Amino acid sequence: MPTVADAIFGGWQVTGTSTYMSGAILRFGKMNYNGQDVTVSNPTMQKWFNTAAFSPIAANTYVIRSNPTQFDNLTGPGYYMLDGTLSKTFTFKEKYKTELKMAAYNALNRLNLGNPNMSVTSSQFGQALYQGTPAATFGPQTMELGNVSGRQVELGLKFIF
Repeated sequence: MPTVADAIFGGWQVTGTSTYMSGAILRFGKMNYNGQDVTVSNPTMQKWFNTAAFSPIAANTYVIRSNPTQFDNLTGPGYYMLDGTLSKTFTFKEKYKTELKMAAYNALNRLNLGNPNMSVTSSQFGQALYQGTPAATFGPQTMELGNVSGRQVELGLKFIF
C-alpha cells in the first residue's frame, strides 16, 4: 500500500467481547407464602415479582418452613455487557512504532440490575434498584458491586522502540 494510504487505512485493529448471562433463580428466606402466582407479566425495577404472595412471619413465632426456597419460573435480571477496543499502529522507520488505543467497557452503557431485594420486611422488598450482576448482593446505594458501572472509555498511547 502507498505510504500515505497505509498511514490512514493500515494498522487498524478492532476487538470485542460480549458477555450475556440469564438471571439467577431467586431464593427466598423464611416468610409466609399464600400460594399466589409469584411472577408478574412485565417485571420492572419497582416490582420484579408479586410481593403480595408473601408476608412476614409474626414476631416471636416459631414456624417450620412451608414455603419453597425458590420458584423455577422466577429469575433475577439478566446481564449483558459489550466491551470493545480500537487501536491503530503507526510505523516510523522500521524499528519505531506508536500504538494509539481506545477501549470502551460497557460500550452500550447498559444498566445491568442486581437481584431484587429478597427481605420481606424491607420497604424495598421485590425491587431491583441497584446496579449489579445476577449474583450481586445488596448493600447501601453507594456500595460498589464488583466491576459494574456505566460506560468507561480509556485512551492510551504507547511507543515501541
